[in-house]
Amino acid sequence: MRRSSSSDFRFQGLAATLIAGLMLLAMIGCGRSGPREAIQIPATSSLRGATELLLPRVETVRGAPDWVHRPRLDRGFVYGVGIQASRRSPDHSLYLAMSAARSAIVAWLEARGARAESPGSLNPPLAINDEVIGFERLAHDPASNRWYALARLDITANKAAVVAQVARLENALRRAQQRLGDASIEDDEHVRAALAILFGLDRRAQWAGAYHAFSAEPISVPQGLEDALLREQADDLLSTHGVRILVEGPDVPGLFGAISGAMGRVHIQSHEFGRGLVTVRIVESSGFGPGNPYLEVDGQVEVAIEGGDARSYTTPFHVVSSGIDIDEARFRAARSINQEVERIVSDTLRTLAESGS
Repeated sequence: MRRSSSSDFRFQGLAATLIAGLMLLAMIGCGRSGPREAIQIPATSSLRGATELLLPRVETVRGAPDWVHRPRLDRGFVYGVGIQASRRSPDHSLYLAMSAARSAIVAWLEARGARAESPGSLNPPLAINDEVIGFERLAHDPASNRWYALARLDITANKAAVVAQVARLENALRRAQQRLGDASIEDDEHVRAALAILFGLDRRAQWAGAYHAFSAEPISVPQGLEDALLREQADDLLSTHGVRILVEGPDVPGLFGAISGAMGRVHIQSHEFGRGLVTVRIVESSGFGPGNPYLEVDGQVEVAIEGGDARSYTTPFHVVSSGIDIDEARFRAARSINQEVERIVSDTLRTLAESGS
């Protein structure tokens, strides 16, 4: 039998090292494989209703699973972890963990600007639809009775959804721009088109904030639909339009300012010879409650921004206030009246804008 030489032993040692290295690489490669397929949420009316059906998908673990330390951003997904120690029913405990995981993603997106506030105070903030957030892992540790959920949001898919939403919005902006320049339509249609442009630009800025939250990149703007150009076109019409303000009933401190503020956000100024008209009608009634007098106000706001024979929009409101005397009750009521009237005027402007594109 041939005696192994020292070179044979060196070769065998090198081969063993190479094999071990390849096995380690294979293990690392498996550990870094793509994310698991998303857990399919059963078709129910709510996540709470689906959790009982998801219990068979829950893994049993000892201690916290490794994936609770998953990076927030990983391979095209935003991740969120929910942990719930609960003595409630298993399906309810799982629901709490899954809700917490979704909330973690929503909070992260909001911090990056996804729930963008309206720059011009024209539109409500964008709401994040947490139903687009799926789940990758669910687990339960019986010893500690802790429930774990790993939620994820597909960045690429949601970027595409935002781009599609902005494209629809820009089609509406383009139609409003064409109507604004159409000399064959009535003046009230021009006013609606100008409002549609301002509200649309404000909304596009919000969607741009949402896009940046997903991608950390600006969203592209088509030529001819730049903010500065469209805003100038709308302002040229609205800044010279003018609206009269008429109040029928007792004096309410700050009411004219509330109306002027709402219209000023779309660059419409109050003017005694303005073409549009905002009429506020107020009727007071007073009485005595348990120990204090109170004031009840029934009001009505009629908005005819376009002027002429254009349609007017009438909205009622109701305010109740109390105080040590009727004067204090009236003072307190003024703030609520101003808030209600400003809201109604702003909502009416938004309605007109929606019909102008």
